[in-house]
Amino acid sequence: MIIENWLGENKKICQSKGGVCAFQNPYDNLVRGSVNPWPSSEIVQKLYRSTNQKAFINKELEEITSTLSYYSDLQSIHSEDAITWSIFGTASYLPSEVRNKFVYDFLKLSGLNPTTVKHSEISLWRRLPHPETLVAGGPEIDFLIHTNDTLVLGEAKWKSSIGAKQGKNKDRNQIELRLDF
Repeated sequence: MIIENWLGENKKICQSKGGVCAFQNPYDNLVRGSVNPWPSSEIVQKLYRSTNQKAFINKELEEITSTLSYYSDLQSIHSEDAITWSIFGTASYLPSEVRNKFVYDFLKLSGLNPTTVKHSEISLWRRLPHPETLVAGGPEIDFLIHTNDTLVLGEAKWKSSIGAKQGKNKDRNQIELRLDF
């Protein structure tokens, strides 16, 4: 099948056994903006082989693996990481004045009352120390926005629920662990 990507270009997609559509080329599922070099290091870390590759069979499997030689979750139109990148990843590479304006507008839309944003940082997929054990490898933050007086830890969701049964005693959820940090 062919669909239009974010630039209005016709791009090949494949459909899994369960009906999920995915781009043949993972880069067609991502807004690039003016990010250079491409792919960025954030994207490279997410280009791993997916366990969902088994959802594609026969011709669809051949096509979906033709770009990377394997299937990556970034190819799926349901990919939370592709959406996160396309909004916050591209914004993280904007010139500081434009990024600061983006962050200011985002904070305002989020119900916060920013005064001004003179300095900002946006980063993706950072790991925090685990709030219960203080060791490395704790929760992955989908996006982080940091200004001189604000810290936003973002958890992206798209057709999935908040992860439960987390923490040392499996009695916490994703949001509670992030709030503890």
